[in-house]
Amino acid sequence: MNSTKRQKKQLITSFALLLLTFYLSACDVLFLEIARKYEAAPSHTVIFDPNGGVFSGESVGDIFSVEVTTGTAVSEWPDEPSLTGQSFQGWNTLSNGSGYPFGEESTVHADMTVYAQWGTGSASHYFTVVFDPAGGSGVSPPTQTVSAANGFRVKRPADPEKKGYDFVNWHYNDPLTWDREWNFTSNEAKDNMTLYANWNPRTYSLTYHENKGGITPRTVDIPGITFNTLLTFRATGEFSPVFNPPDGHVFLNWNTSSDPANPPATRFHPGQALNILPGWGDLDTGETINLYAHWADGSSGTGFTVDFSLNGGNLEPHLPPVTGLA
Repeated sequence: MNSTKRQKKQLITSFALLLLTFYLSACDVLFLEIARKYEAAPSHTVIFDPNGGVFSGESVGDIFSVEVTTGTAVSEWPDEPSLTGQSFQGWNTLSNGSGYPFGEESTVHADMTVYAQWGTGSASHYFTVVFDPAGGSGVSPPTQTVSAANGFRVKRPADPEKKGYDFVNWHYNDPLTWDREWNFTSNEAKDNMTLYANWNPRTYSLTYHENKGGITPRTVDIPGITFNTLLTFRATGEFSPVFNPPDGHVFLNWNTSSDPANPPATRFHPGQALNILPGWGDLDTGETINLYAHWADGSSGTGFTVDFSLNGGNLEPHLPPVTGLA
């Protein structure tokens, strides 16, 4: 009897320990998840160097430092330092003022030191300069903060890229009118502003190839094609000289492949219109759009004629029959 009670007691104890172990394990997992969720984002130290000046109540050479969460702007700023005979002109990433101005819009991505800038004029205010790539690829250049410390000069960012276009320069008016190009050497920012990327579309040529195999083919070049050009494909008989089919053949279609045995899906017919957009055809690798005439054997009896019926309508002029191959 006592043995049975002991076994029951041991069983209950073991079960209780099992439940406690499971509970503690679950608590550990939950704690780790909570800790991971609320783990502090990395931060960086920004040091404000008065650069020969002094902060109020401090000694010469004392600096001010603040911790800033990565990717954010400084929220706790020091009081403006002072320097006898000089006025404070803002902060810069280099002591001589040749770096980037550092202001309220500047974001922090690494430990850094910024330096007070001094001048004999009145204390300046800051202007914010935003760069709009106007459809260019990649990350937009970072916003700049300019001040009298660098003569309100904007530092030229890296040129953006745009498929099918050549970058011209940055402009500071509406992006639809390009009469005011920004001069990074002489222009000064007068207010908060946006600089827009200006693009020139690249010019391509369209070449029609007669594509007669062993016969010396003729070509016709159509220059001056740019992106967003609505291109209408021509019939072979519209060319001068006329593209005559090989003996016993009829025109089938235009194709970006010269091999009629294995043509890609990009085939076009006379009168068909296409809006030329970046990435179409071989425009990424060259400056010519090549279209090859594909001819089919017209003696095999597989030709067909399609007549269009007006079905009670009154279309003038009447649509002519269209002859092709099945």
